[in-house]
Amino acid sequence: MLRVMGRERRRAQRIGALALLPFMGVLVIHGVFHGVPLFLASFAGFLAALPAISRMPKMRGLALREARLEYAEYYFLFPLFLSITLLTSAGFFEGMRALIASGVEILGQSHVAVVQFLGATFLSAILDNNVVADFASRGLHGFEVDVLRLFAMAQIAGYALGGCWTHIGCAQSVVAYGFIQRDLDEHYTPVQWIKEMTPIIAQILVALVALVYMESAVIAILRGRG
Repeated sequence: MLRVMGRERRRAQRIGALALLPFMGVLVIHGVFHGVPLFLASFAGFLAALPAISRMPKMRGLALREARLEYAEYYFLFPLFLSITLLTSAGFFEGMRALIASGVEILGQSHVAVVQFLGATFLSAILDNNVVADFASRGLHGFEVDVLRLFAMAQIAGYALGGCWTHIGCAQSVVAYGFIQRDLDEHYTPVQWIKEMTPIIAQILVALVALVYMESAVIAILRGRG
């Protein structure tokens, strides 16, 4: 029986490794042709890996159930994506770009970058970080390349940090929170998550603010030499 299980395990490992190919392939296609939806990458990888456990009914059922629950976590984001579409059609992001540009003229690029970092951190904590990334990045068009990179770095740092602050901020938080509730403590609450995460989030926030200012100073030095 152990030998049979070993063969099934090795077969599952091989198929699982091969499933990375369609996943990465669709990611590359999405990067080249933006009309291809990003979610197709995860579907392609999942469907390619599913035959690895086709002979294991209980594991197959568990995988399908977990996949359904994982996608169900994001149903509440549909209205947010719709609101972004409507805001784009209404020209809201044109005003946001103008606001950022005027902020750079008045406050300087370093302070504006920190404001973007803090804003992205807070929004990513209460919304999904993918939504915040799509929302905030629309205000960065039209800047010089070095300023664009600074602002993009600040926003990405905010998405990553804020996503870990709450149990809904990013995919890894959703998965980790679900694991804790399912396997460790069924009475674990979102408030407990926030209490345990806040001290380390605060420490990382201070370090990243310093990093944003340092990056801005380096850009200013290089620009002066140029």
